[in-house]
Amino acid sequence: MDRKTLGFAIIGCGFISAQHTWAIKETEGAELRVACDVDAGRAAAFSAQHGVEATTDFEAILRRDDVDVVNICTLPVLHAEMALKAVQAGKHVLVEKPIATTLEEADQMIAAARQAGVKLAVIHQMRFSTINQRTKEMLDAGTIGKPFFIDVTYRTFRPQAYFDSNERGTGRLDGGGAFITHAIHDLDVILMLMGPVLCVTARKAVLGHVMEVEDMGMALFEFESGAMGMLSTSTCVKRRHDRTVEIHGPEGTLFHNEKVLEHYITRGQPITYEEIGLDAPGALHKIQMQDLIEAIGEDREPIISGEVARRPLALVKAIYESCETGRLVYQ
Repeated sequence: MDRKTLGFAIIGCGFISAQHTWAIKETEGAELRVACDVDAGRAAAFSAQHGVEATTDFEAILRRDDVDVVNICTLPVLHAEMALKAVQAGKHVLVEKPIATTLEEADQMIAAARQAGVKLAVIHQMRFSTINQRTKEMLDAGTIGKPFFIDVTYRTFRPQAYFDSNERGTGRLDGGGAFITHAIHDLDVILMLMGPVLCVTARKAVLGHVMEVEDMGMALFEFESGAMGMLSTSTCVKRRHDRTVEIHGPEGTLFHNEKVLEHYITRGQPITYEEIGLDAPGALHKIQMQDLIEAIGEDREPIISGEVARRPLALVKAIYESCETGRLVYQ
């Protein structure tokens, strides 16, 4: 089917915009038409680096006929406000994770996109990594039987200056700390691999920074399938970036560290050892960019629709509720 080239606009020219820019340029049927940032200097720098028009006027972008899709790469607190304006202007929207900072905002975005007849997609690129997709493939094939336990870790380091800038240490602009800003990727992968969560209990702490939001957290899950799970996350561990996924079933274990996938059937050496490696920067964003273009052309929902992206947000909200109340929280 022949489809027109869709015009994209990037809103927010910060760090993550580089991956969106690369993905748009590498995706057939997409063309970056304009970028926008509230900081005129940052907008000008983006324009000079990428050779594309840039502006500080978001409203003007929404009035342009050559812009079909708006990529929202701003701080999370602005996601809902900007997405609502974009869909009301008849634009399709691709928003960075998390979909919003509250479930009420997420629901407003989902309803508004449905009413306007446009597509709402959300970046949760980690589930599309080659190694996570291979893990899902092996689980679906019954390689280890019905999984009964998953253990996921994500540990990284952010300096104090990271949290002091843009009030990140208060949670006002992000909706929280390590759970929502970093581990929401892992929560989405957990849901993809293990299915819906029945209930969760969690704890959080500030152990390596001076700030209000957590830089360390742990959560324990019971899934609707009866399986159990655990997540630990941190932004104060002073070692290299570290993410691992370990899944146990009656017929074996799958383990990966984002680079190597190991399959065990007995204790000791793995029966298979697949060196998969990391995906190229921007490659996973490109997958979601292409999916959105196809969803628009085929008039179907994107793989990570607003409804799908609401699930990890709902789970992180349940985690925070458990942290605050000390109770087991049911989904």
